[in-house]
Amino acid sequence: MGQSQSKPNRFFNDEEIKMIAQVYNQEGLDAVLPLIKDKCDNLDNEKVTIAVTGESGVGKSAFINAMRGLGPNDEGAAEEGIIEQTSKPTPYQHPTLPSVCLWDLPGIGTTRFSARQYLDKVNFNTYDLFVLITGERFKENDVKLAKEIKKMGKEFYFVRSKMDTVEVNLNEVGQHDRLEEVFDEIRMYYNRSLKESGLPTSQVFLVSSRYPHRYDFMEFFGCLESELPDKKKNVFVLSLPNLTEAVIEKKKKVLRAKVLLAAVVSGGIGAIPIPGVSVACDIGILVVTLLHMRSYLGLDDESLCRLACRVNKPVQELKAEITSPFVLNITPSSVIKLLTSTVSGAAMIADEALLLIPVIGSVIGATVSFTATCFLLNSALNDFAKSALNVLKKAIEDNSEVL
Repeated sequence: MGQSQSKPNRFFNDEEIKMIAQVYNQEGLDAVLPLIKDKCDNLDNEKVTIAVTGESGVGKSAFINAMRGLGPNDEGAAEEGIIEQTSKPTPYQHPTLPSVCLWDLPGIGTTRFSARQYLDKVNFNTYDLFVLITGERFKENDVKLAKEIKKMGKEFYFVRSKMDTVEVNLNEVGQHDRLEEVFDEIRMYYNRSLKESGLPTSQVFLVSSRYPHRYDFMEFFGCLESELPDKKKNVFVLSLPNLTEAVIEKKKKVLRAKVLLAAVVSGGIGAIPIPGVSVACDIGILVVTLLHMRSYLGLDDESLCRLACRVNKPVQELKAEITSPFVLNITPSSVIKLLTSTVSGAAMIADEALLLIPVIGSVIGATVSFTATCFLLNSALNDFAKSALNVLKKAIEDNSEVL
């Protein structure tokens, strides 16, 4: 409790608190929410930049769309086609996490630069990770570029795209039972090629941007995650499309940490002896955190509409899988209603009177705010994650190849 008194305000400084109090007193709760949102948004501004390159026609644009959970016709999608589309580095931000950006780089085979000159031209040092998309065969340019990347101490990943085409071709000749055998042969070819090229420790992932839930995409995601520092890792995990239950569980784990952070913030604000400010900030923190949770778990309207179009199902059919109507109606009033329906939430609001007594109020206010925020957000996170899993199951129902 002593710590709560001595450091009650690590998230907001004194000047910000005074401004929040003034805005609340003059304009009410709705005017406070943007102030809280701006502050909380900074927590997710850790930048993750992934460079994607490869020769013309290997499927870079489709891969970038798959990484962002977009279809070719979605707003903001990279234009897909067999003709080289990229003449200069082109950024594509994640639809819900703008700090995550994939850069479509011109294929080295389409430039007149050496591998070394190419890396300088595309400002290579600005990227966290480098992905080389390959076609049916390793090309000399792929090897040259990979070696230059190695020299600069950066990580790179080979991705063999369009593996669904391999499966389709086997089906057409009645040899689908050889699928595993053929995939093993492809892996052996790449491993042998890497070894012969002096890159024996590199790994190739066999993927399909059309069906990212199949083949090696999930393994590829895990490898990228393991290479990033913790702050970037968390943002990267939240940016992943909801392809499997494992992805949803990963997101849930990251969001658990965010719940704790929000509760600490709430506890710090609860220790501030300014009538009205604690509840205003608590509601603001809850609304913003809940909206972020909903977005990260793909339960916001835009994400659901994109998914509905991709799987060719009515969006209302997906929304019907959401377990709590609260997920679709996150507002200050709905949060207050939910708070007052719980003992801890009611205590948090009733505790406002104690803030008139600075010493007692600062101790009790912080404790109640922390407890109520933790309780509500953890309960909501469980509901949201369950809903996300239900939506995923519905989306792939009767057609496991549409995601």
